[in-house]
Amino acid sequence: MFHRECLLNSKSPKSCPGTGVNKGWFMDRVKKEDEYEMTKEDANKIIALLGAGWHICKDKASQDEFKRLANEIRKASGQPLQ
Repeated sequence: MFHRECLLNSKSPKSCPGTGVNKGWFMDRVKKEDEYEMTKEDANKIIALLGAGWHICKDKASQDEFKRLANEIRKASGQPLQ
C-alpha cells in the first residue's frame, strides 16, 4: 500500500509519493524482480542430487530435510510437490 492510500484523518488522503510514481508500474517492477524462473530440467537435476543425499542419510530428520529442499525446488520450477 502506498502512503497516499492511507488516510491522515477520515477526510484527507495523503499525497505522497505524489504523481511521480505510478503504483501499477512500481508494483509490476517489484513483482518481476522477485520472480525467479527455474526450468524443470534444471530443477530435476538438483532434485536428483538431493535424492542421492536422501539415500545416504539414515535418520528421518535428515531425509525430511532433503525432501523439504526438493519440494522447494519443485515450487521454484512450477512442479507439483511430493
